[in-house]
Amino acid sequence: MNHRNKQAILAGSVALMLVSSNTVFAAGFEKSVLWSGKYAGQGNAAVSSASGAEALYFNPAGLAGAAGTQLSLNVSPTYSTFSGPVTTANETVEGVQTSSPIFGALASYAINEKLGFGIGAYVAGGAKAKYEGAEVAAPFTITLNPETDLSAIEYSAGLGYEVMPGFRLGAAVRYTQVKAALTSASQSGAGPTTTVSEAEITDLSDAQFGGYRLGASYSGAQWGLGVNYRSAVDFSAEGSATIRYETVASAGTINDVAAFDATVASTLPAQLSVGGHYNVSESLRLAAEYVWTNYKKVDTLDISGGTAPFALSDLTVNFKDQTNVRLGASYAMSPEWTLRAGYVYTSQVTPASLARPTLTPPGTAYSVTAGAGYALSANMDLNLAGEYAKASGTGTGDTNAQTKAGDFEANGYMIHTGITYRM
Repeated sequence: MNHRNKQAILAGSVALMLVSSNTVFAAGFEKSVLWSGKYAGQGNAAVSSASGAEALYFNPAGLAGAAGTQLSLNVSPTYSTFSGPVTTANETVEGVQTSSPIFGALASYAINEKLGFGIGAYVAGGAKAKYEGAEVAAPFTITLNPETDLSAIEYSAGLGYEVMPGFRLGAAVRYTQVKAALTSASQSGAGPTTTVSEAEITDLSDAQFGGYRLGASYSGAQWGLGVNYRSAVDFSAEGSATIRYETVASAGTINDVAAFDATVASTLPAQLSVGGHYNVSESLRLAAEYVWTNYKKVDTLDISGGTAPFALSDLTVNFKDQTNVRLGASYAMSPEWTLRAGYVYTSQVTPASLARPTLTPPGTAYSVTAGAGYALSANMDLNLAGEYAKASGTGTGDTNAQTKAGDFEANGYMIHTGITYRM
């Protein structure tokens, strides 16, 4: 195989892998309901009502007005399964079920009756899709194991201030850490130069300081409104890549390319959330929220690494802006028990022509949630919620992008748990 073909195969394979590394930011893997035993039950429609420690994430304005000190610990085990064509168009391969430990640990402190402070660490996004032993048509003997395993964790601190009764403003700074280990497969060439390759990248990581959140909220006796803005964060993640490949001309022989450094630069885009709640009665509260995320800003991924003939090039992805519509309800059955339910609609982000088995499918998605909260004492609450999420769509395939036509689907089951302690 000549150097030009090798270069095209390697660049395409690693580009496919690196685009998977950004799915948390740019392809809908910034899951609409990430964590929160309390608010997940109502679809995380909380921008107007979140208060105390968890307001640091949902709307820092809610840090004001919460008396005393509050601790909030949340764990949301997430189980997901992806399916789609890996190497052959319209031939669906089922992935294996994966699990992801998603968490949020936050604390707030009332400096005085108007000013509140918050600090915490939480998962801001993540993706985990895995396929094992995907076979390729003869004469190839190589088996493929595409995988995405990525997490984005943020460390944040913020302040909330009550300007006048019911009206609050807030701001928070964010330190974002991205880590990933990824494997992706591709097929290219024609005739005797047809090649199937698999690229693996490990230790992909970057950390950036400078992100922030700005929030405002108003809450009256019967209704409330809230807005939360998250700034964009640019990052450049570095890791080590390896390649293995097989050609028609050398069928039965799997070749290896020595490890080399690879870098991908992209953006965690800006996001704006606007919503409100209405108290139908003393027991029943309804909430609605609109979330816009500027994924369209990520039209290409800046990829570099390797030396000729294995130099890498940028990849066009053409993502679309994302819209989330959240609907939630909570009902206080008694002073101890509260029931919650929610629904979230998510618009399509991945274009049909660029659908890949380890990316969010090229279609709309939805989440359904239900949960309950129980007051263990005057100072401690226990919250639990379940969630089912699904995204599906049909890819049209693109020869230049090495994508395949066919049906893509992702299913997820989540258990959201949380405990809040007030001092």
